[in-house]
Amino acid sequence: MLVASLLTGLLNYMPSAILMVLLAHFRYGMPIPERWFSLFLFVAIGSVAFRSLGLMIAAVVNSMQESQIVIQLLYFPMLFLSGATFPIQSSNSSILKIVSQFIPATYLVNGIRSIMLAGRGFLAREQSNRIRNRSGARWRHLLRTH
Repeated sequence: MLVASLLTGLLNYMPSAILMVLLAHFRYGMPIPERWFSLFLFVAIGSVAFRSLGLMIAAVVNSMQESQIVIQLLYFPMLFLSGATFPIQSSNSSILKIVSQFIPATYLVNGIRSIMLAGRGFLAREQSNRIRNRSGARWRHLLRTH
């Protein structure tokens, strides 16, 4: 049931994402991304991740009205602190930069931005090095030997 709900959410969202990219290209002249497969793979993973977050909220709340309140309490900070509406990294506030690192949408926005603007692939070399460095000495050793 959970997998079916995640898959239906993905199948409902992906045509919208494709339509947005096509409309932006034909209506506003935005170039089609060089790494379009990476973009749609990243958007699909983000869609499944945020759909699962919504399903976790739905499992906890008791009514539809309560779920709307909880979702809005989570959605607005993610919208404003993820860097989707204004760039957080160029802000002078170090507190905003620290708080934005705990917002899941920040990583989705940064990934889409790097694919769309910098032409990086799904796992660019810099990103994979950053992930490897954060994983700890044990994982670094395992990655070097294999």
